[in-house]
Amino acid sequence: SLFLCSPIAFADDSAADIDALSLIGEDVAYWWGKIPKEKPLSISVLHVGVNQKVNNDFGALTESVILASFASDKNTKAIACFECRRPDIVVKDDRLIITKGVPNQEALRTLAKKLDLEAFATIILTKTVFSLRALVTVHLASTGEIFASKEFSVSNVAFFDASMHF
Repeated sequence: SLFLCSPIAFADDSAADIDALSLIGEDVAYWWGKIPKEKPLSISVLHVGVNQKVNNDFGALTESVILASFASDKNTKAIACFECRRPDIVVKDDRLIITKGVPNQEALRTLAKKLDLEAFATIILTKTVFSLRALVTVHLASTGEIFASKEFSVSNVAFFDASMHF
């Protein structure tokens, strides 16, 4: 009798990851274009969180793909926000205080006014053995409340070393 062993599947940074990310980008563009309510006219990515199975540089690529997805809607202006991740260094008395990103809601409102933004998006990217998932949450800059949120998932399986046993 012939018994086929299941192939060994594992997650690794590869061209398949980039293909999966581009499919997620297409799904985000479709979702953002179909939102029926009044949506923000300008948006930026505030934060991209990645799990340990994904290279941190992949987070920057994710930000670019998602920004392009938002920009594909002709009524939405998508802006890269470098100030959102810039460390801020303050000397207070005898202490050096370093904060990365936007520390509170008031700083977020100030940054939104400076950049003329109505909303910020946060992205949580998770790579498993079988899929690449992105949770995209859009927050209104003025109030901080969640405007819309959706999880996108694309299968991302690489099969290597398929073995056959007799």
